Amino acid sequence: MRRTCCRPGCGRSRDANGHFSGWTQNGAAVGSFDDPSAAQTTLTMPAGAVELTANYDAHSLAHHDG
Repeated sequence: MRRTCCRPGCGRSRDANGHFSGWTQNGAAVGSFDDPSAAQTTLTMPAGAVELTANYDAHSLAHHDG
């Protein structure tokens, strides 16, 4: 199964909440990622249900006087 954290070909790996930081999985079964920190990766499916989550680090904005 191939998964992407944003639109394919958009050249971005972030959303409104922050920058993509990696994939995690939950469930009774565990699959294996080709690269869990890549925005687009392949997951080898386990023999059971698994829930994938694309994780994002929050943006931090700072005002600087010009």
